[in-house]
Formats: sequence, C-alpha cells, structure tokens
Amino acid sequence: MFRDSSIEEKFKAFFELCDIDGSGAISKEEFYKLLKKNIIYSKEKSMMKKVVDRIFNSVQLNKNGEITW
Repeated sequence: MFRDSSIEEKFKAFFELCDIDGSGAISKEEFYKLLKKNIIYSKEKSMMKKVVDRIFNSVQLNKNGEITW
C-alpha cells in the first residue's frame, strides 16, 4: 500500500494509525503510545518522549494542543 500510494495517502494512513481513539486529532499521548510500542530500552523511551515533545512544540496545533488532519 505504501509503495504505490501518494505522499498524502501515506500521511493520512499514518495519521489514522496515530489517532488511537478515532477522534480526528492526535494528542501527544496517542503519538507517544504508538511510538513507545516499538521502543524496547527504557533509555530510548526517555529519548522518544523528548522527541515527541519537540514535535508537538514545533508544529501548528489546534487550540486543544492536538494535531488535526
């Protein structure tokens, strides 16, 4: 699916994967939970939290601090 899809379709699929509760928005907690599932070592989990914080601080968020499509 990803190989033959447009970049917009890939982003939309990733967005839907991150939107765990199906609200149409990605919270920092949802994004972190998704990424954390694939991190094994506690040191990496700590670093991932910092990366997620930086991402959410640098993107334009809606008024609830979430990323929307």
